[in-house]
Amino acid sequence: MADGKTHEVYLRIFWKSVIAIAGFSFILTRDFYFPLFILLNFAFTEVVSPDLDHFVQNKDESDAKTMSRNMSLALLLPKDKFKKNHKLRRFLEKINLGLFGALFSGWSEVYEYFGWLAGGHRSWWSHYPVIGTLTLMVWFNLPLFCALSLLDVSVIIFWSDPTWQGLGWQYFWMEDWLWIYLWAQFFVWNFTNGVHLILDTEWAKGRLYGFKKYKDLRSALLKRITNKILMGN
Repeated sequence: MADGKTHEVYLRIFWKSVIAIAGFSFILTRDFYFPLFILLNFAFTEVVSPDLDHFVQNKDESDAKTMSRNMSLALLLPKDKFKKNHKLRRFLEKINLGLFGALFSGWSEVYEYFGWLAGGHRSWWSHYPVIGTLTLMVWFNLPLFCALSLLDVSVIIFWSDPTWQGLGWQYFWMEDWLWIYLWAQFFVWNFTNGVHLILDTEWAKGRLYGFKKYKDLRSALLKRITNKILMGN
């Protein structure tokens, strides 16, 4: 099967197309939520994929921890004035999002556990069209909605009934963005999971990757396309 790096390379070639689709969605709807959630959910695929069901740490989990540790307040400092060994830079580098990366990795283990119950790595739980997308969506969004629910309780406790009326999602204007977010996520992740599943097929060996390992089976056209993709990464 294709490794994590191969999956990443093939997904990243769609960034320009996704940006174009996001722009077109705004032209059609005049609603910033559509392009925002299309781009956001495609960005999430850097660390969210069907392979989160694997029983060992995969590239998604590793990337999430690495990226979160590199995202700190030090990014706001100009590099020319605050060099690498500057005291302030070293201090701010410690105030990073590494904890979120660790929590993400831990939560993916929960996803892997249920995948194991469903049959293990590459089972219907994660690697079936549509079903794999829906299970990822449930897993990924559950902490978000739990957090919003807890915030909702805090709002009621501390502010009673605010001037904007209603309970639940109305405190966070979820009636405006929730369904757009979920539909954009389903559309984008269905596509990216489809790319993932194609790369995991026997047909892809020697045609989309592993040309030396599995023998080069590419046509002349496919060779030009894959060479351009792989040489650009």
